[in-house]
Amino acid sequence: MATSNILIVGDSFVAEGAEQQGWTWWNKLAKDLGASSLNLGIMGASNFNIWHQLNEGLKTNPDYVLVVLTASDRIESVESECN
Repeated sequence: MATSNILIVGDSFVAEGAEQQGWTWWNKLAKDLGASSLNLGIMGASNFNIWHQLNEGLKTNPDYVLVVLTASDRIESVESECN
């Protein structure tokens, strides 16, 4: 039983789907730490998006935090329709 928790934030290197839970390296790290994991990683995330993941995730008061940054030139793109 996990006695602590680990917050995981980042891009596609830590984003997971339901089929990946349990066998990924970050979940093995959580198991070694005796921690349950809260993974907020998103595929295609920029470092700005990762900052938002971290900001929200810290509200859960994690015992451990794993931050996986992406390339510095990956930026968010917001497109809108202008007439």
